[in-house]
Amino acid sequence: MKRAVTQTYIILCQRYPDWSKLSLRKQFCLQFLKWADTGKKADRAKVVELAKLWRREPGRLGNHRTLLERKARKLFQQERRLKVREPVRAAASAFAKEQARQGGFFQKLSKEDMLAIVNEGNRVIAETGAFPNVSNWIVYPPEGEPMVIRNLQKFCREHGLEPSHMIKTSKLKRKHHKGWRAEKISPDWEDLMDG
Repeated sequence: MKRAVTQTYIILCQRYPDWSKLSLRKQFCLQFLKWADTGKKADRAKVVELAKLWRREPGRLGNHRTLLERKARKLFQQERRLKVREPVRAAASAFAKEQARQGGFFQKLSKEDMLAIVNEGNRVIAETGAFPNVSNWIVYPPEGEPMVIRNLQKFCREHGLEPSHMIKTSKLKRKHHKGWRAEKISPDWEDLMDG
């Protein structure tokens, strides 16, 4: 007969009051039960950390993973993203609290004011050429000399090419796209060339 997660977790907590004396495998299983019971992010992060420690344990041999381990591995990428985003979220929260304290950020703006703000931002971006997520590329045409471009999406629109296929040529997943090839210019490579 199956038992509910919460009831199982309570029984095991009573049986093992001090988890630090248990093996890593048992700690991992108990933590997984705790996360299944509470659903808290902190408990999920602890599950991931214990799964990593358990996997590195010297007695572990082979590639066999338990069902719980496979479930925990699916959470690894989510936890990595959360850790990367945490400082950004903290900074945004602090900024919003400061703006709310000053009373300036949450005021309602008219449609004209919003359009003016957006147009000003677009003007600054166009003048500086600092578009987000835009990088430099070397494009090899079917015939002629290679050229350095700034915006692959824009270049593809102008020349009737598909951006995703051009990106695949840079990752060597395609040999060419309509005779064209692309190669991303890495700032790290430029630093190596200068040195």
